[in-house]
Amino acid sequence: MATTLIGSGSTIRARARRRALAGLLALVDLATTAKSPVEGAKLSGTLVPTNRPDAPPLPLTFQEYKEPYGTYRASFDAPPAGAYTLTVRDSTYKNEDATATVALRVGGSASNGSLDFAFPPTNPGSRSVVRWLLWLVGLPLLTGVVVTILVLRSKRDERAGEDG
Repeated sequence: MATTLIGSGSTIRARARRRALAGLLALVDLATTAKSPVEGAKLSGTLVPTNRPDAPPLPLTFQEYKEPYGTYRASFDAPPAGAYTLTVRDSTYKNEDATATVALRVGGSASNGSLDFAFPPTNPGSRSVVRWLLWLVGLPLLTGVVVTILVLRSKRDERAGEDG
């Protein structure tokens, strides 16, 4: 990912058929800094109690809505009321893993409102640097060799034409 991605998250209560208010739905709107929605991202996340960071994380898998574009959702059973740390990971590209963390409150009467976060630019890895160097150095070098061979052949053909 060569650019910073901006996320805006929220949670809403999801209603189950047999028991009301059984779960939560985490929504993430993902966009570039130019405000264009990001489609096809592979988002996952974890939810960990803030006061117990060694507790086993609750895994979240986000699925993309068809519309509006760039909106992802993850539904999960509501954990006990309290403060949590929500970590969202973007693993769309093989060599890159962008992570953002926000504080989330479960339970109580106060709403979380909009939870804004940003995925920082990530290091694409050495493989991309090698590929970039090949394009930057290798391609012009190869072009120079091909042009030199063509020029030398044409001069040789001109001399053969003059001799023959």
